Amino acid sequence: MTSDAELIGRSQAGDGQAFMEVISRHEGAVGAYLARRVGRAAAEDLLGEVWVAAFESRGTYDRSFAGARPWLYGVALNRLRRYWRSRPAEDLVPDATSLASGWDPWPAVDTRVDTQAVLRAALARLRPEEREVLTLVAWEGLTAADAARVLGRPAGTARRLLHQARIKASGGTLPGDASLVIRTQTIGGRSPDVSYNLYTDSGAFGPAARQKIWAQAKAKSAEIYKEKGLTFPANPPTGKARQELADNYLWNNSVDALSAGAGDPQVREGVLRLLSTISGVTVAKSTAGGQPTLTLTAGPEVFGGAGSEVLTINGRTGMPVKAVMPAEGNVPSSVQTFQVSRVTLAGIEAGRF
Repeated sequence: MTSDAELIGRSQAGDGQAFMEVISRHEGAVGAYLARRVGRAAAEDLLGEVWVAAFESRGTYDRSFAGARPWLYGVALNRLRRYWRSRPAEDLVPDATSLASGWDPWPAVDTRVDTQAVLRAALARLRPEEREVLTLVAWEGLTAADAARVLGRPAGTARRLLHQARIKASGGTLPGDASLVIRTQTIGGRSPDVSYNLYTDSGAFGPAARQKIWAQAKAKSAEIYKEKGLTFPANPPTGKARQELADNYLWNNSVDALSAGAGDPQVREGVLRLLSTISGVTVAKSTAGGQPTLTLTAGPEVFGGAGSEVLTINGRTGMPVKAVMPAEGNVPSSVQTFQVSRVTLAGIEAGRF
């Protein structure tokens, strides 16, 4: 079958029927895209505007993409934005009256409840760009990469927005008032080292206690420097060295932050947004144990030019699942697994965990 790109090229060359074929192929999908966001009546008016705008801008189409649907959704989105600017503020949240059949981005939602109210509330929690990428993937069946084409954003940004949207829309806080993270670390095939880490939602230990822990860690670092015959740096680094150190600290502390933020989707969202600012970190979709996950890879630039680490987090909750550091030179490999559960401080104090 002739591709959309070929038809658009023929249309540019003067074939009057070629673009009509493009319209015929995608009219239903684009009409549904509009109807889900503004209702059927307004969608019928906007659909004609979309085809006029698409025809007039067909010269800008990137024909390296065989399928034109993401591009057409982008044209439709621009028309929607003009429409929304002319509407009252309360109409900016999409009405969930005409959802695509079978759409269920949050399987835990009982379909017997008032679906329209549930989804309207879930969508209202999202920023506009998060809402759009989520609905493009959930309602229109696009990949994150195609959603990025619609929005005119890099694919990595669209994947991050999609993950943030899923976390926010998943329903807020988890049970309990603390997270218990059992870390099992195996270095170079040695016996596993198991640690129990308790993260309270309220920060129960307070700033003073945390500052004391920080001071103790700094003193311990100075002792290690002394044992190795090195001079503990008197002044903080500057320039590139400072940036690399900041990136390293941010990466290393992200695991703790993701664990500690188990009760707050906004914390998890913020951590992922910070990680996206590190040029040496990449994000990819993955699965683990049949569950959707994200794989975050930190390259050598995050570790002073040598080494790397791969962190796998739960795609819905943002909680860490596994961290792997391959062997590098004389440094053995390291594998950490995370068993995360929500607990109560009262239960911990009573020995129930």
